Amino acid sequence: MNILRVKRKALELLERVEEDGAYVHLLLRQEADSSTLAADEYPLLVQLVRGVLEQGPVVDLTLEPFLPKGLKSLPKPVVHTLRLATYQILFLERAKKRDVVFEAVEITKSGPFRGLAKLVNAVLRKIEPPSEAGSSSGLAARTFPEWLITRWSEQFGSEEVERFCAATNQTLPLYVRVNTLRTTREELRDILRKEGVASDIVEFSRHSLRVTTLPRSVRIHRLASYERGLFFVQDLSSTVVSDIVAAETPQLVADLCAAPGGKTCSIALSIAPYGGTVHACDKTASRVGLISQAVERLGLTNVVVEQRDALVDEPERSGFFDAVLLDAPCSGFGTVGRKIDARWSKSAETIQELVGIQSSMLSCATRLVKPRGILVYSTCTIDRAENEEVVEAFLASHPEFRNEGLSSRISSELHTSEGFYRAWPHRHSMAGAFAAMLRRM
Repeated sequence: MNILRVKRKALELLERVEEDGAYVHLLLRQEADSSTLAADEYPLLVQLVRGVLEQGPVVDLTLEPFLPKGLKSLPKPVVHTLRLATYQILFLERAKKRDVVFEAVEITKSGPFRGLAKLVNAVLRKIEPPSEAGSSSGLAARTFPEWLITRWSEQFGSEEVERFCAATNQTLPLYVRVNTLRTTREELRDILRKEGVASDIVEFSRHSLRVTTLPRSVRIHRLASYERGLFFVQDLSSTVVSDIVAAETPQLVADLCAAPGGKTCSIALSIAPYGGTVHACDKTASRVGLISQAVERLGLTNVVVEQRDALVDEPERSGFFDAVLLDAPCSGFGTVGRKIDARWSKSAETIQELVGIQSSMLSCATRLVKPRGILVYSTCTIDRAENEEVVEAFLASHPEFRNEGLSSRISSELHTSEGFYRAWPHRHSMAGAFAAMLRRM
């Protein structure tokens, strides 16, 4: 492994994310496809780029005391070099500090700001790993803003929140959803095994496999089985939501905020055997395009992809659907292990704004539901304001709907005392998620 090559590539991507506003997951996918790195180097690239972005505020707060004029006084390439090295020292136990410092200095010397190599060396030598920093190591362990810790402790208790926060810094398992129109779960498991990928049957959905061994040289989206459309990557928490919608055997389903299309495809696969159809909607052409790509790769013929805004009333579709899924825009706190900036980019005001949008979308969605039909409201956040409180307020203002309850539809481990679905990464080894099934009377 050429560690300097990996780090230079990581710095290049970090600069593009910050300076150009590029999407990190797209940059990493492009890098995977380009094959400019060796197979064993790509996983390290992903770890470094995601790690620096996830822990950016912690890294910056650690660096600032050693820079009298602050990070803003330094050229961007040097700032990114300091951040990358500091992240390694603070969070990667296997990284040796002397090697990290040496590599950062070498990268600086070979760049346009070689005159700052001594400064980089001096600053990084003052950064101590958590095990050596004594009582001051609390900064490295602070993985969420204090206001969120306080907020969630009031909602769930400090022990639950502590376990949740710890889990978000661990890699979530990789799950795949089987294309049941082309193969079975057992057949796919055998096919993956022959491609060098080991997987296990999972408990909470009969449509998913959990990848247990993925060799460093294997990129899952380049497997022959993936290219043949035998599966798609979908976190188990999302598959469970799709299973909830499909459990009612609906003939016509509307997925109102469908991009990038995972839940649409999962529902469509479940209802295809009896001729069910999904109308997948999103409000921009680019997002609609993502849905179409997913549908096409899997060979689905029972999906109608439409560009529609979930906040716009559509009288012509009033009472048209047996089931409506509103996977609402949310803070994404349940998926902070995968959505890199979710933990730092939100505020209490952001959450309140989202609650207003979620409530408005939920009210608009009611018009599409047939009598006795269902409306499934879901999010990928843990915050009660966006989940239970939105549903409770909706039911109070819409007496024609009732909480159906999910206790008979999902594992007892996944439903709350109110009958809602709630997944936790530390309890269920999947992303945090919420769903409620609401029936029109």
